[in-house]
Amino acid sequence: MFQKRSLDAVLKKVLTCALLLFAAQSIAAAQAVHVVNIVPQSRSDESRTDSEPNLAVNPLNVLQMAASAFTPDPAGGANAPIYISTDGGATWALNSIVPGNNAVSGTGDITLRFGSTSGVLYAAILRGDLAFQLNILRTANFTAATTMDPLVNRATDDQPYVQALSVLTGGVSADHVYVGNNNISLRLPVGNTASVDLSQDAATAPAPAGFTTTSVEPRVTAALPSPPPPPPPARRQDGPSVRTAIHGSGVVYAAYFGWRTFGAPNTSDVVVARDNNFGASAAPFTDLIDAMDRLAGVRVMTGVQIPALGTLLGNQRIGSSLSIVVDPNNSQRVYLAWADGANAAAYTIHVRVSTDSGQNWGNADIRSVTSATNPSLAVSTAGKLGFLYQRLIAAAGGGAGTWETHLELTTDNFVTAPKDILLHRALDNVGGAGGAGPLGDYNHLLSVGTVFYGIFSANNTPDAANFPSGVTYQRRANFTTQTLLGNDGVTAVNASIDPFFFRVTESFKIRCPLDPRHCSIVRKPPLDRGLIKLKCPLGSNLQECVVFDPLPRNCLIKFSCPGCPPGGLCPPFYNIYFEGLKNIWEVGLFDGKGEPVLYSVSPRGRGVVLTFRPSKENFRSGSIGDYTLAFHLTSKGKRGVEYPIRTSLQVRETPYVVAPGGVVNLSKR
Repeated sequence: MFQKRSLDAVLKKVLTCALLLFAAQSIAAAQAVHVVNIVPQSRSDESRTDSEPNLAVNPLNVLQMAASAFTPDPAGGANAPIYISTDGGATWALNSIVPGNNAVSGTGDITLRFGSTSGVLYAAILRGDLAFQLNILRTANFTAATTMDPLVNRATDDQPYVQALSVLTGGVSADHVYVGNNNISLRLPVGNTASVDLSQDAATAPAPAGFTTTSVEPRVTAALPSPPPPPPPARRQDGPSVRTAIHGSGVVYAAYFGWRTFGAPNTSDVVVARDNNFGASAAPFTDLIDAMDRLAGVRVMTGVQIPALGTLLGNQRIGSSLSIVVDPNNSQRVYLAWADGANAAAYTIHVRVSTDSGQNWGNADIRSVTSATNPSLAVSTAGKLGFLYQRLIAAAGGGAGTWETHLELTTDNFVTAPKDILLHRALDNVGGAGGAGPLGDYNHLLSVGTVFYGIFSANNTPDAANFPSGVTYQRRANFTTQTLLGNDGVTAVNASIDPFFFRVTESFKIRCPLDPRHCSIVRKPPLDRGLIKLKCPLGSNLQECVVFDPLPRNCLIKFSCPGCPPGGLCPPFYNIYFEGLKNIWEVGLFDGKGEPVLYSVSPRGRGVVLTFRPSKENFRSGSIGDYTLAFHLTSKGKRGVEYPIRTSLQVRETPYVVAPGGVVNLSKR
């Protein structure tokens, strides 16, 4: 049945919500922030340190996500679990498919990425049952119970960190996969341990699926302390963190800490290497030459002091914090974040940018944060930079400090104050979970289109004041008494460390008064069923104008909305095609409360396709639900001019995507 309501009622509801929520008479950028504790309700009894989290989002279907942390298999089996979501991060379950479970930590280290059009999930891990044993894994179905396939199995490694990108060549898509790691098996004889394992086509080939190993460090590294006499030849190595960033043009960056002396503190260079051909060059990662010593890899900073590994900032160990990202719109624009300082009190995150492919980085930070760790960077398709970090705020008069998790968003490299989203804050204690390093050695931030996704670990005390942007818990919790509850919903459980997923969706926000001069609606059904006409009225001093188009009405006059096909996905994906928007109109999608909805906008021919999947709560078969399209007139358009827009609707079990990079743009072009 179609929901029947008058057009005026729909308009009044949308505009009233807009008026109540936003007083200003304009259109402005806005963020909808969603934070979720991903520990499933069935694991409400647990009080472990589920730290050092990582996150993968499938660009082919942004509702599919995989996450990881130091989480053991609940049943004590041979495989460690990953967290999986198929509804955009709203709910999560455990799937034990990672070989080498450890009863305490699950794995040693683990990071995850999807191929951008293959849907294959890759993992780089240190096995939990074998110390410092590297595995590179894959699965074509991350929700299935089948153990992930091992592609690489190598002893004596540390902190593998995976990145992946599907690339279309000659009409064939191939998954390029890169695992930055500290290959400590290379401590002898020369100690050039900063390495990248890479494959140019990892999705289907049998093990090792084309993976090769390249050391990206050409310089002399730090000598480690020798064991008791007789001393062997000196063992040498770089810092644990090695990170890569991939651009679809073939440019791949690798950042690492080139350790030069070992001690307390360590002395290190901060180095960025580059390869211009997906790492397939004859001499991989040698396309960026340092101007001073003429060796591969530009030394962004030399001789910085970094605390010895295991140094504590509060209860959190520090000593190897690093992140690098390349602008998807410009392979020459690359951002780097690292932390240094002689001791915990001086530990500072530095953010810098290069606009010439990593050759020059300037003499000053574009952003710095003291007493902070775990930097992670991402750049959206709109060119916006996201900066995630965790900072310890000292307590007045001593005592336990407070950890804060921040996401900062900037469009001008911090020239003006960034949008600062405080995701979490809580006292620096770990409740019932013991040991140093409650946050882990890293968190993760990524962007698909213009939506930012991320994950961090933190104190899980259910206190609303700890989550300024709001939070949803899956596990049982009483926010009134600020108590975690066990599976029975009654027994109190000690606070501990949990992983928290977040999503920040940006769209233009509706801000307009109840005045038809500034807000209008598509009122008359056109003679052509597949046509809408957008027009902003004359006679206003304001420059902004929005035209609303309620989707429930469209199912009556424009679209055929068949609902759920027999045996198919329900609700399905709705792919709405628009031809004629050009750069004159921005299209947005909002729910009945005026909040932006998670959706994608992808180019197609002379138009764009808006893809979204209605929520189960709002979906009605034969309709789309209580959603409203909003068209914002940009500075390229003119008031009083009528713009015909061709439109059509397709219902599918998959979203519309663009090969090879997956969803090209999300939310706001």
